Amino acid sequence: MNTPDIKEELREKRLRRPTKEFLNMTPEKAYILGVLCGDGSISEKFIRLEIRNDEDFIKEFARCLKEVYGLNYNYKHYKKRDSLVLYASSEIICLDLLKYGRCGTFEWKIPAEIFNSPKESISCGFLRGLFDSEGTANRYVVSMSSANEKGINQVNKLLNKLEIKNKIMKTKKGYYVLYITHKVMLKKFIEKIGFTIKRKLV
Repeated sequence: MNTPDIKEELREKRLRRPTKEFLNMTPEKAYILGVLCGDGSISEKFIRLEIRNDEDFIKEFARCLKEVYGLNYNYKHYKKRDSLVLYASSEIICLDLLKYGRCGTFEWKIPAEIFNSPKESISCGFLRGLFDSEGTANRYVVSMSSANEKGINQVNKLLNKLEIKNKIMKTKKGYYVLYITHKVMLKKFIEKIGFTIKRKLV
């Protein structure tokens, strides 16, 4: 067994090269970043998304990866936790996404390329990914919670830029909850941002 050859083969897999030009910000890339600030995780070598339900969500994440980078990443059922898992191993893709900032629970923020973009489709792509991950909805309210005060304040400002009024409240446990409540604002949210997850489209 030639260990150096095996190591090189594994490295080549991690360096799986995108087949499309991927440097520009697009709504699909913004969606990926929104998910990574929520349910997803990323290191310098791989991306991982695990969810319990909502196959439409993980399918959309895989679609956006293919749209941006030209590569297919399939998800699998993880029997032990009865969940769906997508694992994407590519240093090139990871380093491209990490250049926009960290995505940890207390570290994530809206990248400047998204926050300052003149294209609403890019802002809305990020917010859809984030709300697919962290949002809840019923007929009367759309909300999301986070332990990241700076991050959720940025979401508040970005929604205001889209003329979607909202408010933030701090819970006794130290979490921050953002609410969208008025009927007109809820309609704007659904029309401009919406959810990939069908069960949230009440």
